[in-house]
Order: sequence, then C-alpha cells, then structure tokens
Amino acid sequence: MALNMVKVFVFGNEFLSFDSMARRVSMHLPKDIEIVECRSPDEILDEEDLIILDVAKGIEKTAIIKSDKLKTRSIVTAHDFDLGFFLKLLNSIGKKKKVKIIAVPMEGDAKKIAGEVEECIRECCMC
Repeated sequence: MALNMVKVFVFGNEFLSFDSMARRVSMHLPKDIEIVECRSPDEILDEEDLIILDVAKGIEKTAIIKSDKLKTRSIVTAHDFDLGFFLKLLNSIGKKKKVKIIAVPMEGDAKKIAGEVEECIRECCMC
C-alpha cells in the first residue's frame, strides 16, 4: 500500500555512531516516503504536521513517541539544545505542532529497523 508521499524529517549525525541510526535507516525506506534530512530543529518551524525519525537512548525496539512525552535534559551548552527541548519551547510560546516521533534504537540492523519504521509511519498516517 503506497503512502502517498509521506514526508519524514530525519535527525541525527551520520559522523557519530551513536547518533547515526536514523539516517542509516532512512536509506532503506521505500521511495514513496519523502525523506527530509534535518541538521537543526529550526528546519521544522514552518511545518504543521510532522513525522520525525530520530534515535533514542535506552530503547531496544522502534517506538512512536508523542511530543508531549519527550524528556528534556538541562541545557549547559548550545549543543544541549536538542529536538525535545525545541518542541517543548514551541509549545510553550503557542506554536503547537502535531508531532509524532519515530524513535529508533542507537544500534541494530538498519534494514530490519527500516521495516519497523515503515510500519510506524503507516500507523502515524492512520491517526
């Protein structure tokens, strides 16, 4: 079943092994999924309905996380200004977005995880 060009915003750093799985997984997704590689959270400012693909520390299996369930950490440097904090900041200033985050583990078989991600994308599109 085609997904009618669903747009997925992919975060992560391909140069850091612990942060590159989402990018590696995105290479194995079907062509009817439009991949938008993001380097910074501000790239999603103009989007209203978002599906984000990113890694999550401490998970074993791919999962869908709603933005209101994100945990943020204390900010010490600009590097700590992560996606979770950015989404919470947008909500607090009244720029609410409909966001679903597909979280993948930091390690594993990218092709296998891509299959799990595709299922999650289909589930997100049914909501």
